[in-house]
Amino acid sequence: MLARPDKDQKGIEDNSNRSKMDIKSIKNTPEGKFIMGFLFMSLVIGIGAGFLVPFTQPYFLRFFLTPSEINLIMGFTQIITAFFMGMIPFLATKLSSVRVIYLTQGLSIPLILILAYSTVLPLSIFAYMFRIVLMNMSSPAQTTVLQHNVPQSSRATVQSLMRATDQIGRSFSPTISAIMISETDGFSLSFTTTAIFYTIAVLSLFLITRSLKEKIHWI
Repeated sequence: MLARPDKDQKGIEDNSNRSKMDIKSIKNTPEGKFIMGFLFMSLVIGIGAGFLVPFTQPYFLRFFLTPSEINLIMGFTQIITAFFMGMIPFLATKLSSVRVIYLTQGLSIPLILILAYSTVLPLSIFAYMFRIVLMNMSSPAQTTVLQHNVPQSSRATVQSLMRATDQIGRSFSPTISAIMISETDGFSLSFTTTAIFYTIAVLSLFLITRSLKEKIHWI
């Protein structure tokens, strides 16, 4: 519905006739395979996030922090995230946006495992903060890569599907996570499951982009 006639479109144009293609016509093309890889990654990350994100406050309550202290940690995390987001253009120039996604999401996995097994509050706070920083840093890189590899007429659809798959993933995994936490009386198993799903997501994106290395824009 956001699409406009070609003569009215502004901004980046696609080469040849790519702007006239739709999702159905590209599903068996390199672009289509690339899109499916990103959607799968988004779904898997959504599932993994559902095991961890809703339980941040209960996690810190076990260190006997007050709700105000926990929210202070969360607020400071957003400030740090905003600061590090400014590094994305520099990193993308040096490494490419695709590699920035691998790097940031991949580095978040050890931090999730630290959260899962740490019994030291400062270490847990560090892991929590920089896990969020790294995962948020990957978002602009993902948008850039999609903008340069998805036909113009399909960009709004793909962005919407990315959001939808992420939310679908988060819709059921918190319930499973809550059962794990209750049954094991701890967060280790649930958060380790998040790390496993994130690892699957990073590896799947790595494999799909490598298989299409000569056919996509690495930016």
